Amino acid sequence: MKKYLVNVKESLNGKHETHVEEVTNHRHFIRKLLNLSTLSSIASLAVALISLNTLKLMQEQHSLNLVKENKVETRHYRERKTNLLEVLYKDEDRHSVYSSRMKSEAFVELLFLEQDKIDLNMIHLLEHDSRWIKNPSFDFGKNFSNALLSGIDIQGQDLSAGIFYGTDLSHASLTSSNFLGAIFEGADLSFTNLSDIKNWDKKDFSFVNANIYGVKNPPKGFRKFALANGACEFKNKAEWLNYKENVKLWRLTKLNTIPVCKKGLPS
Repeated sequence: MKKYLVNVKESLNGKHETHVEEVTNHRHFIRKLLNLSTLSSIASLAVALISLNTLKLMQEQHSLNLVKENKVETRHYRERKTNLLEVLYKDEDRHSVYSSRMKSEAFVELLFLEQDKIDLNMIHLLEHDSRWIKNPSFDFGKNFSNALLSGIDIQGQDLSAGIFYGTDLSHASLTSSNFLGAIFEGADLSFTNLSDIKNWDKKDFSFVNANIYGVKNPPKGFRKFALANGACEFKNKAEWLNYKENVKLWRLTKLNTIPVCKKGLPS
């Protein structure tokens, strides 16, 4: 009996030790899993941080590349614009030194360049706020003031919002072109072909001091409309220039009034 009890006790002790060992092994296994999980999390976090940092660096590099490209494009635009403006403005005693064909090609190309600039400015305006408008280089017009465009042939062009203060457009062909919002104050349109021009009869159209003598193929009602909005008709250029000076003096006392040419004088 005593021997039997001793065997039972030893058996129980062995089972207890085995159980303790199993529990210990389980604890070690769980610790290993926790350590592996922690290491995996740290590794994932490190990879994520490296990826974010790499992405940030790529974005910064992309921004720098865009700035460089914009500078190059701006420089090319300015250089090309300078060359085109020379064709449209270089003169000898107010007579262009370039042929009508060269002026026509230069004008059309510059018109497209200016339109691209206008489109870009509009994008900036929509993406930002009204403070952009205060930027002096931020404009929506195509300025050809005082350009020597006599004899050019620019059929079907978009001249909308164009600025033609004092521009020489005599003997030019502007057929089928869009005149919406264009300004022709003091422009020489004598003998200019105006066949099928568009949007010339809008309220924001300006003709003060413009010489429309001998215009060809004007739309019905054009002459009456233009004269009522400040245009004049002079065959003699010297007389027209003298009239423009008289208008300047006349408008000093007639602010916001459109002059009407009568017998060579504003009234």
